[in-house]
Amino acid sequence: MRNIKRLTNNKLATIAILLPIILLGLLILLNAVNVVFWDEWELTPIFQHIHSGHIYWEDFWRQHNEHRLLFPTVALTLLAQLTHWNVIVECLVNFVVAIASFWLLLCIFKTTVKTSKKPLLLMLLLSLVWFSPVQVENWLWGWQLEWFLNILGVMLMAFGLSRVKNSKLSYKILLVVLAGGILAQFSLANGTLVWPIILAALVYKKLPIKQIVAVAATGLITTVLYFVHYITPAGAPSKG
Repeated sequence: MRNIKRLTNNKLATIAILLPIILLGLLILLNAVNVVFWDEWELTPIFQHIHSGHIYWEDFWRQHNEHRLLFPTVALTLLAQLTHWNVIVECLVNFVVAIASFWLLLCIFKTTVKTSKKPLLLMLLLSLVWFSPVQVENWLWGWQLEWFLNILGVMLMAFGLSRVKNSKLSYKILLVVLAGGILAQFSLANGTLVWPIILAALVYKKLPIKQIVAVAATGLITTVLYFVHYITPAGAPSKG
């Protein structure tokens, strides 16, 4: 009898999680339009350089407003070359990245929520919020990959933090944390804030000093690199 209940609960949990994902996927397929829009046109100089036989680091490293969109620019450039710049494919890639981030959230949820019963309602709410059609501009604009990659980076760091046991973290998971921080920072400017936050969390978890220093050093190096030749965008608030 218990096995039957568990099986039923597992099926209900799966349906609760998958239903909003499936519905959103259908909405993207039905409403996405293969038209290049706004900021996406800034990729055209990169395509021109590639078609002339040149690839310049500066094309991927240069600022976009206050952001250094290294990873999104690389990903969007590769997608454009593979799909003849089909922006519907970009929207679907954003969707897949969102699913990956949500999977990490569920892994964190499973590790941190200690209960013998599956909180089906909470899992359904998480799925409904994560895959809400309300953020229609993000779902239907391929350029927004920067946001989805930024969130994926943050979730990788949170996933690593959830794997701390007895004030210890395996070095494989530590690499996941570092990779998440770098991905978040070089996908969107606010990713720079993840370093002090994760450091505070690791200190709170009383991790070995070597691991804390490794995270601090990585965050310091990437942040220094981020601001090398940084130019304050026109119209940005004064730092004074």
